[in-house]
Amino acid sequence: MSQKNFERKMNRLEEIVETINTGELALEDALARFEEGVGLIRELSAELNEARGKITKFVEMLNQEVPLDVPDNS
Repeated sequence: MSQKNFERKMNRLEEIVETINTGELALEDALARFEEGVGLIRELSAELNEARGKITKFVEMLNQEVPLDVPDNS
């Protein structure tokens, strides 16, 4: 997941929400934008879940106990 790609998707989703909220779109156009927005939400959610998994693995790795009998090389 690239940060720029994620941000582009978020920006597009915000544009869609703003456009739909104006109430100026024809029904067909509003439905098409809504469908695009739902697709973006699914993609963003998958990317966030992937990132959450990576963070969880990293935190688990950090929380592993360090052996107390590590030799001191000083």
